[in-house]
Amino acid sequence: MNRKAENGRKEHKEGQGQKVTIEKFDIYLDQICGLVKAREVHNDLREELGNHLHEIICDKEQEGYSPDQAAAYAIEQMGDPTELGKSMHKLHRHRMHWGLLAGVIGLAQYRYFQLPSAASCLTDFVWA
Repeated sequence: MNRKAENGRKEHKEGQGQKVTIEKFDIYLDQICGLVKAREVHNDLREELGNHLHEIICDKEQEGYSPDQAAAYAIEQMGDPTELGKSMHKLHRHRMHWGLLAGVIGLAQYRYFQLPSAASCLTDFVWA
């Protein structure tokens, strides 16, 4: 079971269908990542999902599956890329911190309305 890291992806070295398997994985992972708008998590998703795919393939090859059969089985076990991509998007989407935003706006309004009265106190002090 030799694996070689290449551009954040792992390449399975056993079997004859290596290039076909890699292409299938790339297409599958591209479909998933295409639905996740947070681009900063794409590499992590590819690595994590790729590791799961490779684990399933290694298990199935030890059971006697061919590399192509093992790859097809692994992709089938991971599920529909559209559904998986949508669920990964929901999990990794950017969320607005409404409490923090409300606090900043409230503080800004408080400071805005307090500055004129503070300035008038200062001018009353200077002129008095």
